[in-house]
Amino acid sequence: MGALQKGVSTLFLAVISGFSAGWLVAGGVAALAPVLAHLLARRRGPEIVFPAAMFVRQALATHLRRQRLRDIALLVTRVAIVMTLALAFDQLVWRADAIATSDSEDGADVVLVMDQSASMTRTQLGEPLYDAARRRALTVLDKLDPGRDRAAVVFAAREAHSALPLLSVNIDALREQLRASEATLEKADVGGALKIAALLEGAGDDEGARSRRRQVVLYTDLQATQFSSDFVSDFSCDSCDLRLDAVGPSAVSDNLAITSVMISPAMLRVGEQAEAIVTIANFSSTLRSPTVQLRSPGGGALRTAPLIGPFASATVTFSIHFDSPGEHIVRAALRADEFPHDDEAVAIATVRTRLRIALLTRSSLNDSAAAARYVSLALAPDDLGAITVEAMHPDDVDDANVLDGFDACVIVEAEGLAPVTITALGAYAETESRAILWMADSQSATESLADFLATMGRARAFMSADVGNASYPFYEALGDDSPPLHLTLTDELSFTSDGTSALSQISFQTRSGLAPVALGRSLLSFQSGSPFAQSIPVGASSLVAVHASLAPGTSLLTRSPLFVQLIHELLRAGFMPLRTAAMIHPGERVSIRLAPDAALTPPVRVRSGDPVAIIHTRDAIELRPVPPSQPGVVEVIDSAGRLIAQRAVTLDPDESDFRLIALEDVRRMTSVHAEIHHDAEAGVEFDTALRSDHSTDVWPWLLVVALALFGVESALGASGRWAQRGHCDKAGAE
Repeated sequence: MGALQKGVSTLFLAVISGFSAGWLVAGGVAALAPVLAHLLARRRGPEIVFPAAMFVRQALATHLRRQRLRDIALLVTRVAIVMTLALAFDQLVWRADAIATSDSEDGADVVLVMDQSASMTRTQLGEPLYDAARRRALTVLDKLDPGRDRAAVVFAAREAHSALPLLSVNIDALREQLRASEATLEKADVGGALKIAALLEGAGDDEGARSRRRQVVLYTDLQATQFSSDFVSDFSCDSCDLRLDAVGPSAVSDNLAITSVMISPAMLRVGEQAEAIVTIANFSSTLRSPTVQLRSPGGGALRTAPLIGPFASATVTFSIHFDSPGEHIVRAALRADEFPHDDEAVAIATVRTRLRIALLTRSSLNDSAAAARYVSLALAPDDLGAITVEAMHPDDVDDANVLDGFDACVIVEAEGLAPVTITALGAYAETESRAILWMADSQSATESLADFLATMGRARAFMSADVGNASYPFYEALGDDSPPLHLTLTDELSFTSDGTSALSQISFQTRSGLAPVALGRSLLSFQSGSPFAQSIPVGASSLVAVHASLAPGTSLLTRSPLFVQLIHELLRAGFMPLRTAAMIHPGERVSIRLAPDAALTPPVRVRSGDPVAIIHTRDAIELRPVPPSQPGVVEVIDSAGRLIAQRAVTLDPDESDFRLIALEDVRRMTSVHAEIHHDAEAGVEFDTALRSDHSTDVWPWLLVVALALFGVESALGASGRWAQRGHCDKAGAE
């Protein structure tokens, strides 16, 4: 009996899952037509007032009984025709229900994966997309039998996690956590969530439970940026069926977004002119020209962006300056649209009264034959300027805290650096946006540069322009009769003096090599095309590598009147903020490094009230606030209310792009058991579904049934007319 009930419920769910409310209502209204026609056509026998009509009344009563049965059969047939056509137009698909039933008598294993990304906060027909997805998921949980079925709910946010650690029969607990969940402003780790869904174990799994097929349902708006090409490779589960339940609009939603705000240079001095560079992205299919508002401590300004093409971006540049030292917030905003979370972005400008620069060198600054002396004089010719240079022996830099408090680091005539010094430089570059100016002026210095780049996760491959491929650059000693080399400016450096053309054609002798391959952008190159200076991203900072010796005995460059400007421009290029390092996105972990002697008055917290973990190490103090949930500014304060540090938080640009993943791409990425279930109520209009092997189209057979019913209706109608004619002939004869 249980098997029969299960079969009947499977049959019912298989058919009812494809019904569309609209076609059912239309079919029901149309079915009223034959019913009304039947009621209007009901006949009453004529009143007979003479006795001779008694025999006619008896014959008519017998005929009417037969006619009434034929009319009822005709009515039922016509109603069946109308309803069958309505169901056929709904294009029903026959499939065994993949959620509410199981092949095992022991029950079903169901894992519901909820896309909690920022795009799920959008609304459709007044309902947030995540609310629609949650409602459908709760309906699935309501179908399960806690006595035999097990379930799990996995949330796909920036860090995917499961509501419960195991597949559980505690459906009520899952339902409660699902009801309490909300969409986030984070990027969803769909691949990680699917991996959790595949690997979840059940409490006390027996042989029967382990043999069940696992039904995994991903509730998502099919935003293309959530689906990497290998997201299903994370879903390595041969005993699982995957289904995508789509919510949200089927067309691309128009959106404008500010994807970044950068301050150039990253390290500023009081009163120095700077730029705020705002990047606007047009995530729509039409041309847009938005107006951007910038607010900074120096005032506000409005700029209209140039026309931005569909799914393209443009930048708007504002001139800014700051009259006081400290960390200043710069805000850029657009006119709010339907998705307001990316219409404003912030950046934090660090302004110093004076810049502190550490000069790592083995040479004496009093040695007039050393390049270190000329570099130090170019950076700070006297003590009255805005830059302070402190010379340090490389061997004294034995841990990261030695360099704390310095805004930049210049390495010249340092030759080989000890591993502990390279490690300290790596920690210095990781913490925040700083500039490192590295003179690769000997082979041992170049080897140290390669070791440093390897420590920072960059490639060590070097080659030489003069002798072909080699492990490191080859330095050729130039004789007195060697031809001079020429420097050529690139667009990356922006000299403002009248001597720009003179510098671009300056001739000098030097020992030269070629920089690391494909590690950064060229700032200044030799006439041969070999880079003289390159900017290379390292950690949160930027390294400018100069591949030449600047000692007066090997180079004429230090004697040029433009040498001072060149050194300052190279340092400024090192202060250019890095787009990837300048952004923190909602949900990302934040780590703020302070000097080990920093004054803190615990407890330390975020201004919103969330606690901040404090980790003391030998080299520094690390503050780890709770990952931010909203774009804006994270401000860390101590118990005295003093501002300790702040970080800018910007929505992940991927979350502003609402283009949908193509159905063909889903087919390509998913296994044979995967399908897309579309819901007409939610407005998703995919042409077909990716169906499992046991899915069958029902609507063609419904058309065949409708045609057969037309034949039955015609036969019943014809038999009625023949019977009516025969009755009249018989009555006339009598």
